[in-house]
Amino acid sequence: MATQVIIRNDEIKTDRILVVEVECKDDIVNKSLNNINSKDKKKKKLQQVFNNNYTDYYHWLPKTDFFDGGFLNFRKLHAHEVSDFSDRFGNPTIQISSLFIKDIISRFSSYYARQGQPVIDISSFITDYLS
Repeated sequence: MATQVIIRNDEIKTDRILVVEVECKDDIVNKSLNNINSKDKKKKKLQQVFNNNYTDYYHWLPKTDFFDGGFLNFRKLHAHEVSDFSDRFGNPTIQISSLFIKDIISRFSSYYARQGQPVIDISSFITDYLS
């Protein structure tokens, strides 16, 4: 799971923490290469995967000394109460570099913005409040 908690003056500025699941790199790579036999096509697909062009909802984070690497899956989000968070996950011990955060937030926003909203006839709702 990946998190970012904003703390100012020793106070958390929210009542919920949004957590995104990190999926195993090998699982996503194997899924993306399913039914591809040609080495050239595999290479092309892997370039898409690791350049974050495979899907809108996966975002790849590379391996570091303390993180095995993996894919953030924006379809697997969980909101936790602040009081529950530390009991379930403990205190965060690592942080995503600020160099990556801008791209992650941009991709996350773009993915959810594309979900859209259906057109709803709101006239009956308005009439209920005006009666």
